[in-house]
Amino acid sequence: MPTPPTPSLHTDPEPQSLTDQVRVWADELSSAERSINQIDRVGMVFLLGFLGLLGAALALGTHLDKVRAVNPVWAYGLAAFSIGFLFLHRVRADLGHHITGLVLVMTIGAQIGAVWSNGFAPMILLPALISVIHILSKPNPALVLSSLSMTIIFFIGELKYPDLRPVYFYRVIAGSLLCIGLWQLISRSWRNWAGRTRSIGQRMSDALLEMDAAHQIVVQNLNELSTKDVGTGLPNREGLLAAMAIGQPSSIQDSADHESVDGSAQLGDGVMVAVHIPNWKTATSHLEIAAQAKLLYALVQRLRQIVGDEAVLARTGPDSFLAWFWAPLAQQGEMIERLTARARNLDTTLVVAGANISINPMIGLSCTPSDAQDPQTLIRFAETACMAAMQFEGHYPMRFDRTLLLQASERDALMLEMKEAFRNDEFELHYQPVVSMTSGQLTKAEALIRWRHRRRGLIYPNAFIEIAEQSDLIVELTDWTLREASRQVRLWRETLHPEFQISVNVSPQYLSRCGDRPEEMLARIESLQVPAGALVFEITEGMMLNVTKSLIDFLDRLREMGFLIAMDDFGLGYSNFGQLEKLKLDFLKLDRSFIEGLDERPNRRSICTAIVAMSHELGFQVVAEGIETDSQRRLMSERGTDFLQGYAFSAALPAAELERWVGAQRPL
Repeated sequence: MPTPPTPSLHTDPEPQSLTDQVRVWADELSSAERSINQIDRVGMVFLLGFLGLLGAALALGTHLDKVRAVNPVWAYGLAAFSIGFLFLHRVRADLGHHITGLVLVMTIGAQIGAVWSNGFAPMILLPALISVIHILSKPNPALVLSSLSMTIIFFIGELKYPDLRPVYFYRVIAGSLLCIGLWQLISRSWRNWAGRTRSIGQRMSDALLEMDAAHQIVVQNLNELSTKDVGTGLPNREGLLAAMAIGQPSSIQDSADHESVDGSAQLGDGVMVAVHIPNWKTATSHLEIAAQAKLLYALVQRLRQIVGDEAVLARTGPDSFLAWFWAPLAQQGEMIERLTARARNLDTTLVVAGANISINPMIGLSCTPSDAQDPQTLIRFAETACMAAMQFEGHYPMRFDRTLLLQASERDALMLEMKEAFRNDEFELHYQPVVSMTSGQLTKAEALIRWRHRRRGLIYPNAFIEIAEQSDLIVELTDWTLREASRQVRLWRETLHPEFQISVNVSPQYLSRCGDRPEEMLARIESLQVPAGALVFEITEGMMLNVTKSLIDFLDRLREMGFLIAMDDFGLGYSNFGQLEKLKLDFLKLDRSFIEGLDERPNRRSICTAIVAMSHELGFQVVAEGIETDSQRRLMSERGTDFLQGYAFSAALPAAELERWVGAQRPL
């Protein structure tokens, strides 16, 4: 199970996708717009109400000698205004609108009546009346009503009190005009600001909707890419299986649509072709990326000359391809002959971008229904025939034959010997030093397994790891390696260095088991009881061809438990920095192909410099493998590489010999 998210101060769960994030942003934007509207109403009322009361107080203070009893209708008007405002903003906007309109009429009438009945004193409250008018109305109607009210009140004053000193009228007029101007300025500025804010919010909302639409397109493209090979655009293994499941011509489908013994749907008749290009990786690894891409495109075109346009061609590895033909049983022989003729006439030389590459495709064939009737078995038989073809010169297709399964028997015999080797304790770990360029000390080593066979002597892993990966032996072998490395690192942390680390190579098959059964495998690893940071899991770059979310979750759980993750053999073309970022690596091991020829190829030095810089930017430390000369050591150290590893320091040694080697060394 994925690790639960770390608790935070936020109680709402974080969005799991860009679409959810966009919706959250849109909700926040709507909330902000509602807040702006609320500020537009409530904030302006309280702000301008305060200024209106201040103006009324100033008016009263100016005419204290003329103030007499004020009509109590003002108190009633203020209470009615409060009730109307409450309805407007809290209860019912439509009813509140009518109530505030009525309050406005009552207030203006009360002011006029107060001036008529009580003399000059209520007239000095005219700025307060103007404030109420502006509070309850929009700027333009407020300007008309306040001007009209002022005119009526002054007309009454002139009519009823002709002997009153004009200076009092002028003061009230000046105060009223100042109040009107102030209210108009503040009201219009406020509403203009609110309008611009709403406009910005609308543009933000439109932009978020466009982002959401773009995200949907990206998701669709990613779903499509999950069944395609990135380097060629061809289907990958999953894409081929999908095409085999749904892409059969209807006539073939109808004739072959029957159930197998175990109840699973069978394929229609057809031919599976497995193609392997030996040494392709070695022959192209020294070239620039652009040249590699052109060569790969040329290779695909050359394979098309063999399989033809009628086949579904898929790329299943850096140098492996599969092709599937739908063909009735009666036509399969003719199709195989045609394919064989094309292979014999194939030009095996590729000349692209100044590079001259010789290809010798190994081809294996299997057919349905004669060989197998389910896709996975059919592919396995075709790949078995392809492996057998590699034992012969030439690039002629080899038809699967049951005798080829004898090789599988030999592999089974080797597996039995491996199981016996576990019982006899014949496996051992050798350790190759990984030297720190920062301290010049040995603080890391890579664990490499060896098989000390009772008859054949010391056997290196390339002779038995592939066999182990084809069965559950890889789990037992990796578990043993992890236990032995854990025991050794605990010892060396006491005797060599308190922060000593050991790196262990973990095969894709073991990682696949971890992704499928995370809890079981985590329990195995947790039982190692190693200190945090003491053990580094090295995963191959080829794993990026089949990375899954469950595997990423598993690696995240490992890092939470204190284990470190390194990407081995980086630069072979299976991954890029965009893919590596989601794995949260601790170390990136630069493939030895970048180190070869480092003295003679300045461009390769620039590439190494760029990779080291980008790795550091992403938080990875860089380990350069294959350092064999002092010049290579100096050049990679100058490029900021964190650790170096290779025969320039030492080959892999048994634990006791490594301890003696450390004792004889001086810091770099």
